[in-house]
Amino acid sequence: MKKKQVIILPIIALLIMGSLFLVNKANSSNEKDNEVTEQSSENNFIDIENQPILGEEDATVTIVEFGDFKCPDCGVFINDIFPQLKEDYIDTGKVNFVSMHFPFVHEDSTRAAIFTEGVFRELGNDAFWEINEQLYQVHQEIYTEDDRSNVRADIYTEEFLMSMANDLFGDDASELDNILSDAELKEEVNRDFQIGESLEVSKVPTLFVNEKIIVEKIDYESLKETIENELNK
Repeated sequence: MKKKQVIILPIIALLIMGSLFLVNKANSSNEKDNEVTEQSSENNFIDIENQPILGEEDATVTIVEFGDFKCPDCGVFINDIFPQLKEDYIDTGKVNFVSMHFPFVHEDSTRAAIFTEGVFRELGNDAFWEINEQLYQVHQEIYTEDDRSNVRADIYTEEFLMSMANDLFGDDASELDNILSDAELKEEVNRDFQIGESLEVSKVPTLFVNEKIIVEKIDYESLKETIENELNK
C-alpha cells in the first residue's frame, strides 16, 4: 500500500506539471493572437492600396463599401445617404471612403465592375467617382420602391457603358476601348470579391467603418453614430 503511494505521487506530480505547461502554452498563444489583432487594427483592416478613394488618405476613419452596381439597395445608399456622408465627414477630412466590388446580382454587375476598374486605371481616381455616381443615378430610372424586376435585365451592356463614358469623358473615353476583355481588370474585380468573401460579406451594400461592419439596410443616423464612436476613440 505504501509502495503504491510512493509510485503514484510522482505520477500525479508529473501530470499536474504537464497540465500547467499546457495552460501556460495556451495563454501564451492567446496573447500572441491578441497582439496580431491589435497590430492589424493599427494598420489597414482591409488592404485599400490601389483602390478608388474619396477624402484624405490619412483620415481617422476609413469606410470601405462592398457594393454591386446593379443592387437596388446600393443605389439607395449612394443616392440618398452618401451625399450627406460626403458633406459631413468626407469633405471635412474626418473620413475617407473606399469602393470595392462585390458583383453577384446579374452578369452586367460584373461587366460594370470591370468597366469602372478600367476607368480607374486609365483615367484616374476622379473619373472613377464620376462614373460611379452616374451608374447609380440610373437606378432612379430602372427601379422603383415597388418594382425591382429590372434587377435581372441586362442593362449595363458594353454599348451602354461606352456611351456613358463618352458623355462623361469625351475623347478620353477612347482609352477604354476593349477594356472589358482585359484579364488584369477581371482579376482586380475578382480580388475585391475574394476579399469580401474572406470577411464573410454576403449582402450588399456592406460597409466596414474601420473594423465595424454594417450590412444592407443602412440609415444615416446609425452610420453617423458608428463614425462618431470611431472618431472619439
